[in-house]
Amino acid sequence: MKNPSITANDTSNIVWIDDEAQPTAHCNRTVPVPDHGEFTIGELSREFGVTLRALRFYESKGFVTPRREKNVRLYSQGDRARIAAILAGKKLGFTLSEIRTMISGMDAQSEAAGLKVTEERCLEQIHALEKQQLTIKDALAELWRIHAGLSAEIIRIDRRDSMSQPAMTAAGG
Repeated sequence: MKNPSITANDTSNIVWIDDEAQPTAHCNRTVPVPDHGEFTIGELSREFGVTLRALRFYESKGFVTPRREKNVRLYSQGDRARIAAILAGKKLGFTLSEIRTMISGMDAQSEAAGLKVTEERCLEQIHALEKQQLTIKDALAELWRIHAGLSAEIIRIDRRDSMSQPAMTAAGG
């Protein structure tokens, strides 16, 4: 075993240990080993906590362009930076179209991940998220009101049933 890389997943207690590719048990083919500046789809999936399908989707939309070696996608440092920027933009509530515009200036080989957001667009997004926050707060308040009403009704029914049970037992027995 030569210098395995260890990646901790923040959302679980699993630690992934990636070593050099080994031949699969059911056939005699080997999986290409990425060089130090490349990542497999599985490595990026685990690192960013996204599905393989999501990474393939970003590829299909032209956000990343991994090279292919046999059937293995090998992502560059630039692809990795773009994925980080995409996910940061999504976390901030931007659409993929907006994210595309923001990262369009990123050099494909650059390791500097970041979104180019104008002050105006940043303020627009802040206001949009604040509006969503108010809508969510209102929805939560309404749901808590409904929950309280349902809980009160359940307590009322339970009290009524518990009061009527001794009478039913005495009458039947």
